[in-house]
Amino acid sequence: MGYPFRVRSLAAFQAGLPDQNGFRLSKRVQRPIIRYQKPVLDESGKQVFDNGFPVMENIDFDVAGKTYKQLPQELQDRIDNYMIGVDLYLNCDDEEVGYHILRFNQAKTMTAAQKGITHLGRELAQVVKRMTTLPFFTDELGTFTRAEFSNGAVERVITESIMAIFFLNNWKKNQNDANEFLKANATAREFNKLEEYMERIADVGTEGVKDMLTSKDTFIWFAAFARYDALCGNSDDERFLDFMRAFKDELHAKEINGVSYDGIN
Repeated sequence: MGYPFRVRSLAAFQAGLPDQNGFRLSKRVQRPIIRYQKPVLDESGKQVFDNGFPVMENIDFDVAGKTYKQLPQELQDRIDNYMIGVDLYLNCDDEEVGYHILRFNQAKTMTAAQKGITHLGRELAQVVKRMTTLPFFTDELGTFTRAEFSNGAVERVITESIMAIFFLNNWKKNQNDANEFLKANATAREFNKLEEYMERIADVGTEGVKDMLTSKDTFIWFAAFARYDALCGNSDDERFLDFMRAFKDELHAKEINGVSYDGIN
């Protein structure tokens, strides 16, 4: 049975540290601006009232990289008064202690791809989720494991494809950064175009090249297909699959102006 109780304040915990600044917030904290209210004071330093009610002003404070002592008093008070629920398991023997340690640590953390999709915004995230049900994925035209459908890897393939096709000059290695960029710059048009490419590849099939369409490399082939479409249109999509087969067999080693894919890779 759990028993909630109020813990001592952060200030009390820090009192035992040499400089009382033992914990510093990361400079990359996701939401660094904290808004709080502060009483308005007149020129003499007295609090201003309106019809008996104190006049308050909103203050935005950047907590990135700050320690407890560097916070304004209002935020320190908010921390001191914060209630933390704690479960107590009393009179446990060693076996029960081991059981509870395992139970509390058996959850699986989110992958980078799963975290990244949260930065895409609700509307685009829904579009991406819907695209994972297109025939290219459901008919197993690529080589994707069952785990990759649940750990966010398939969604990452879609967002990386959009970046490679339409925003290559703004390529972001970090998934959070890439999806933040798409949230601000991508529209339904880009996703609809990628969906068209995926349907056209599904129509001609991926016989002989399925093993090339992995969670690591598929975005590259979607981007290559987009450039093929720009040059040749949609008159004969089978030719692109012929190119992929030739690339797999021999073109990967062919040098163009002294450079080959094998040399780059």
